Amino acid sequence: DRTWQALGIASECLGWTRADLLEKLVESNQGHFPYYPNCEEVSRDADPIISKKPINQDNLEILTETVLRELKYGKQSSYYKVAKKALKRLIELSSPL
Repeated sequence: DRTWQALGIASECLGWTRADLLEKLVESNQGHFPYYPNCEEVSRDADPIISKKPINQDNLEILTETVLRELKYGKQSSYYKVAKKALKRLIELSSPL
């Protein structure tokens, strides 16, 4: 359930559906999954999924604040905190290494 919620939050921030987000993840992984028996083994130290387009971190932070305001939860709400944590992680993963 938490994974599904995180996918929902991440896809909403990008203006996509969960299906679009999953499709992008599969495309960027070239259809190779380490636990699927018919696929080639993926090295454990492979680079994380990185967008080919540069992502503006300032825009992501502004979008994060907008999404959090739209939730209409108080800042002490557990839902607010989970959403904020997921969005923060999304920004961390999208930042250049």
